[in-house]
Amino acid sequence: MKQARWGRNTAPCNPHKGAILSSSAFTDTIAAVATPPGLGGVAIVRVSGPEVARVFPLLPKLPDPPPPRTACFTPLVDDAGEVLDEILALYFPAPRSYTGEDVLELHLHGNPHLCAEVLSLLATLDIRPAQPGEFTRRAFLNGRLDLTQAEAVEKIIHAPTREGRRAAVRLLDGGLGEAIGPVREALIDLLAQVEAHIDFEVEESGESVAPQLEEGLKTLLHALDPWVASRRTAERLFGGVRVVLAGRPNVGKSSLFNRLLGEERAIVTAIAGTTRDLIDRDVHLGPYPVRLIDTAGLRQTEDVIEAEGVGRSRRSAAQADLLLWVSDDPDEAPPEDLTRPCDVRIDNKRDAWGGTSGWQGEHRFVCAAKSDPDEVFEALRAGLGHLLGDVGGEESLTATARQGQALAEARQHLLAAQTLLRDDPDDLELIAEELHGAAHRLAELLGEIHGEDVLDRVFSSFCIGK
Repeated sequence: MKQARWGRNTAPCNPHKGAILSSSAFTDTIAAVATPPGLGGVAIVRVSGPEVARVFPLLPKLPDPPPPRTACFTPLVDDAGEVLDEILALYFPAPRSYTGEDVLELHLHGNPHLCAEVLSLLATLDIRPAQPGEFTRRAFLNGRLDLTQAEAVEKIIHAPTREGRRAAVRLLDGGLGEAIGPVREALIDLLAQVEAHIDFEVEESGESVAPQLEEGLKTLLHALDPWVASRRTAERLFGGVRVVLAGRPNVGKSSLFNRLLGEERAIVTAIAGTTRDLIDRDVHLGPYPVRLIDTAGLRQTEDVIEAEGVGRSRRSAAQADLLLWVSDDPDEAPPEDLTRPCDVRIDNKRDAWGGTSGWQGEHRFVCAAKSDPDEVFEALRAGLGHLLGDVGGEESLTATARQGQALAEARQHLLAAQTLLRDDPDDLELIAEELHGAAHRLAELLGEIHGEDVLDRVFSSFCIGK
């Protein structure tokens, strides 16, 4: 596996020339607890900025200067010399640190009161509390990460499944930037050819740029297509999927819900209309994090409470990423007034009408929710995961809606240029405009151009300490 990108070079690259930097860039020193709150064996306080050396006097056994990237055992004392804890201190001098600044990590015993006292002590040294994501924001602005890698850090922390975490690790390793960076360079080269023909006129050069332009656009689109095509899969992998069980009363939706969960979550009785509100629970279907939703049976009713539940059921079905229609009659069709067609029909209670458990084609499943063995429902879960999309071996996955949108918009600009070229190959000014638009979107994707509002959105979901 490749070495983590922020540790590769002895000096940070700077791909952000002309970028809008933070108003605090980077005159102050920041600190935060980088480990989860609560009691634990170890808590890490991370300090970054130009005045990290202010902390050194609080670590009396720390060598001067501290050895880089070496764990040093030392007391941690307050301003009166009282020992607060025996700790390990690690110093990462700029630029070979996570943020690209001087970084000091204090590995304390995991007592929340101790952490709070240490942060208060650092505040007396004019070291302020970090904002959410500020360490990674500084890493980005110092050129240690591109924006897609910075977003990958947050996704690694919050990825709800193994597949999501692995996809995020590929992005952190530079997968998206390494794939799209050369695409943008090739796009700029193509744009330069077009603008040269505009400046010098086809009549003067005696050549047409159309053949090179046509081939170049095909190559660029071929490079972007896998990333754009995987956008929906990526959104589901990181954002989750809503899977809704719908059907008439007393067809076994709640029993099926419990079997898919592997626990008795929903109340099951022989009385029609037992479920009157939505019941949901998180579960995994294949590689995807899923919110599984059991709904009230769909029927006309005079009961005010049940009627409200039926209304919620219909709204939930309309919003489902995957709608499962449950029936106890294999000949019954789903109602025509559903706001969307069902994705899978599940014929339950097969022991009452003589069916065989299992998949009957890609969109029909037969079972007896109360009596079939667990293997039947493992097959159901696996099949539903397959319907949502296979991510096995998928290398071209984005991690955020921002990334997916930027790639899709860049592709639209290239398609527009392709159409213009086909309709009027001499209209190079309009073609160049579309190429500029595509290059701009790819630059935004990688964070080579950005505004503070973009960075605020990207880093607002980070935890403090990261």
